[in-house]
Amino acid sequence: MKNYTLLLALAICLGANAQLKFNTGNADFDKELVTTNDLAKKNLENFKNDLLNQYKVPLSQINDILKRVSEPAEVQLVLEMNRITKQPVDRVLRSYDANKSKGWGAIAKDLGIKPGSKEFHEMKANMGKKEKHHDKKHDEKHKDHGSKKKK
Repeated sequence: MKNYTLLLALAICLGANAQLKFNTGNADFDKELVTTNDLAKKNLENFKNDLLNQYKVPLSQINDILKRVSEPAEVQLVLEMNRITKQPVDRVLRSYDANKSKGWGAIAKDLGIKPGSKEFHEMKANMGKKEKHHDKKHDEKHKDHGSKKKK
């Protein structure tokens, strides 16, 4: 019975991760966010450093946001929406709290970013650059990892 309960718990956890959706209203953007989230979880410190450099905010603010949202990629969404809308981070987080069950598309709308708008595409492009940058840094760090031969 113990083993069955453990397997059930593991299946639920794995299923929850496979079901991760950001609901931005754009399937490609949602996939990019899942990838960003996976990379962030693999190396959270690198992800935070990338956010520090990209958004020029204190680490304490990144950590505070991380405590309020469900996933690391959502920290970047908060900071990007703050950047685009010029709304305070607290306002973005209040919208997140009120609309998270509806997804990031509803949060963006609440903050004045319309689906398919110039601002939405700017957000998507800017966050896509971040993902490629993080992935490139990871690739460079590990490029020779498996190719060294022991003597």
